[in-house]
Amino acid sequence: MKAQLIGFSVLSVVAFLAWFGWQYLVALGAAFGNANRSTGPGDVGWVYVVVGLATAACAVGAFFVPASAGRIVALAPLVLIGLAHGYMAWRAHSNAKRYWGERAAARVARERKLEGISRDFVAQGSHDAYQSSFLTHDREASVIVMVDVGWEGEAHAVPVGKIDGAHLDLAEQIPAYEKVYRKYVDAEGKTLFDRYTLRFRPGQDLKAYRLERYKN
Repeated sequence: MKAQLIGFSVLSVVAFLAWFGWQYLVALGAAFGNANRSTGPGDVGWVYVVVGLATAACAVGAFFVPASAGRIVALAPLVLIGLAHGYMAWRAHSNAKRYWGERAAARVARERKLEGISRDFVAQGSHDAYQSSFLTHDREASVIVMVDVGWEGEAHAVPVGKIDGAHLDLAEQIPAYEKVYRKYVDAEGKTLFDRYTLRFRPGQDLKAYRLERYKN
């Protein structure tokens, strides 16, 4: 009987160590993979401590109770491990559901905020305007603004240049704009380079343009 209790206790201890080691490797892999903690189980270190202490207590306590109950006590950690694993999976599911729900809500709010902004130039090949960037003509300020909208962060607005008649005055050298803005076309398939004559006008105060309404 004593040998049986030893065997059951060793089995429980080995099961806990294997479970803990596997969880550690999963967490390590998630860390290297830059997984978002918001989609994981969160702070569950106390679960390992509780199950570990319970396993040790059961391994010792099994020898101080009647033989019939000793087997149950020795194997009780296996049940605790299963419950702990289920709890952590539930926590991870709940956190992921809340995280994605918050992101979806934020996206809807972002879309509503940008509904009134005209997409005068959109990136070629973009199938979802809300997950890509576009250029808008701010007629109040006579400025072309690039609005960059994505899943991972806020909407960012960058003034491209100020319109002066048929000219678009840029704050940077023109070659710097070729690669970035050549992909944006209007409803007629024309780019900024087709619509305006670009001029390099250093010294423009880009902060003077009010871009708050484009941002989250």
